Amino acid sequence: MKKFGLLMLALVFMAFASAQAVNVTFNLSMKVKVQMGEFDPMTQHVRITGNLVDPNWSPADAPILDLVDSVNYIYSTTLDIAQGNYEYKYLIGDAWGNDELQGQPNRTLTVGDTDMNLDLVYYNDMMAVPFDPAPAGMVNVMLSVNMTRWIQKGAFDPDNEVVRVTGTITDPQWDPANAPILQDPDGNFVYTTTLQVAPGDYEYKFLIGDAWGRDELQGQPNRAITVVADTAVFPVYFDNEPYVENPPVSTDSVMLTLNVNMRVQVLEGNFDPTNDFVVAAGSFQGWNPAASAPMDDSDGDSIYTGTYKVPSNARYEYKFVINASNWESTPNRAVVVDTTDKEVPPVYFNDDSVVTIKKNGNVKFSVNTDVLIEVGLFDPSVDSVHVRGSFNGWNSDDPARSHMNQNLSNPLNWFLNVPFESFGVGDPLYYKFWIKKADNVINGVAWNDTWERPTHTGGGNRTAYFEGTDNQEIEADYYDHIQPDWVVPEGTGLKVTFNVDMSPAADPNLQPIPFTAGQDTVWWICEQPAFCVTQGWEDTDEMKVLPLTDPDGDMIYSGTLEVQEPAWNGFVYRYAFISESDGRTWQFEPAGFANFAYRARFVGQDAERSFPFKEWNMPVDTWTNAELKTDDQETDPYTSLTAIGDTPQTPREFTLNQNYPNPFNPTTTISFTLPEASRVTLSVYNVLGQKVRTLIDNQLATAGTHAKQWDGRDEAGHKVASGIYFYKLEAGDFSSIKKMVLMK
Repeated sequence: MKKFGLLMLALVFMAFASAQAVNVTFNLSMKVKVQMGEFDPMTQHVRITGNLVDPNWSPADAPILDLVDSVNYIYSTTLDIAQGNYEYKYLIGDAWGNDELQGQPNRTLTVGDTDMNLDLVYYNDMMAVPFDPAPAGMVNVMLSVNMTRWIQKGAFDPDNEVVRVTGTITDPQWDPANAPILQDPDGNFVYTTTLQVAPGDYEYKFLIGDAWGRDELQGQPNRAITVVADTAVFPVYFDNEPYVENPPVSTDSVMLTLNVNMRVQVLEGNFDPTNDFVVAAGSFQGWNPAASAPMDDSDGDSIYTGTYKVPSNARYEYKFVINASNWESTPNRAVVVDTTDKEVPPVYFNDDSVVTIKKNGNVKFSVNTDVLIEVGLFDPSVDSVHVRGSFNGWNSDDPARSHMNQNLSNPLNWFLNVPFESFGVGDPLYYKFWIKKADNVINGVAWNDTWERPTHTGGGNRTAYFEGTDNQEIEADYYDHIQPDWVVPEGTGLKVTFNVDMSPAADPNLQPIPFTAGQDTVWWICEQPAFCVTQGWEDTDEMKVLPLTDPDGDMIYSGTLEVQEPAWNGFVYRYAFISESDGRTWQFEPAGFANFAYRARFVGQDAERSFPFKEWNMPVDTWTNAELKTDDQETDPYTSLTAIGDTPQTPREFTLNQNYPNPFNPTTTISFTLPEASRVTLSVYNVLGQKVRTLIDNQLATAGTHAKQWDGRDEAGHKVASGIYFYKLEAGDFSSIKKMVLMK
């Protein structure tokens, strides 16, 4: 009897043990909560609680899920659970209040005798961001910005300050004071707002407060988005500066002294020492001009000084501000302090060291329409040309300053004399030519955007500098800078292959929405509307005229364009891809209005309208998130024929070319050719023969055409004065010097 009792006890224990527990894996998507700014993966965690964990329904002790997919924000955990029926739910944090399914039934689970891997579910069963219906013809756009890092470093006070968004996506545009204020109802420091906009392309940025100065991305491209339907953009960090876990904190302090020279501002009437004041504002005091005392100029030399107690062993950014509201327009200044007091030498406010002289004058603008007429885009009997720029509001509202006149002795040429009053000598004149069409339908497509995209500026604005004379003439150029000898005659049979390395686009540290090889599609986007018309394309950023593929998987995507002739040999373009993981949204390389906003390349030619290589393989471009694309800017078809890359020829001799533009302000490009790999030194000198800047001092491993920009700064990064400078190229036994002029 005793043996039977022991046997029964063992069987019961074995049955109980077999029913003790199985592995149950829970899978949860937090993607929508992240999109809505209601969950920050860096500072918050998600838990699972219910009667399937011990202790039951205890948020503070509930298991924390692990992030297993950082692209789709999928969280997972595996628990040992005994057979039976259970209820459970997920929650954010460690207390009730931010738990899901409030007012709804809990999730239920029946556990059997085998391991389970549960299907993916969404927090709150919300599979997409819920939007209220937008007005007719409009769509919703949810924008979010994560302020955790700026709070962490004391640069944003959530209790007393607001964060806004402004740009072309808001109404009014680029107006900080009236920009929408973002909200953070759940207190996780991710701020959101929803806007209603028409489908289209927009630029925007975030800012603190209601005035320029504490806006993000200064000196960098604005944020950009293409909207076709209701969209929730994943939160971004303010100024793209991510949260830092356990940042080092210094307990030691040093005295930082900053100096700013206000002499030029006084002479130009921008600063009155009697009534105005200047302060320094930066990361060392929360970027709040009101938090700093006015800087001191007790000796009256126009150099104002301020001293601040700051933590040691740190890097600080800052700017100077007149009357706590007029911020410098330069990029943020920066200083690194160690364990000793530091004084920064004086700098000029706005880095402006030259007093601008103002004069009256006239400027004659001229443009030739030869190529447009030849390819059938322009009819001089009914069409006309306007010049639009910074001097007439970029419009044609004042005909005397915008409507050009046809030259009766040369009907292909158009000109206009524009008067200027009290304008700064050496100040830049930004402009472009614009076509007024009587009938804008050509080749079956509408030519709606008739602004030019000059090849020599990478599609950006043209620049001239005011001389303050009565008869200043800007040398006549061709619309889009396309020369008549660059025309590709009908029957040429030109085929052009474009190549782009997509590796940087796949890096999540460089691309907000990363490119996924084998899943996303890559496209070549023409950014020269007139060329689009010659090809019969509708001019849109989302054009699908040239797909690029990567059959060998090396991340170099290629596509071949068969040019519809007649056309011309000058391609202004950028790249884009369609992100499948983000709901088939377009992701573009950024662009803008400054020089080299796009790429410009040519098919090599050896003579007028002669293209010896009918199938041309362009150099490999590299995907970039920079607006400036000078590395992908070619000068003309003749140098392209001898340029480096996959082109067939190399130069026969060393040459140093004239810089362009010249005169210039603030940047110019210096190009040169090498017949062979060489040790190269390229330096800038002033009129006294003193070296100002070394631009290149290196072994260049390839022959061909090379280019380098000079930004008008010396070795210390300070802007140099206007005047005459010389640049010298030394390569092997070759040496050459040329002159250039910096005008302000």
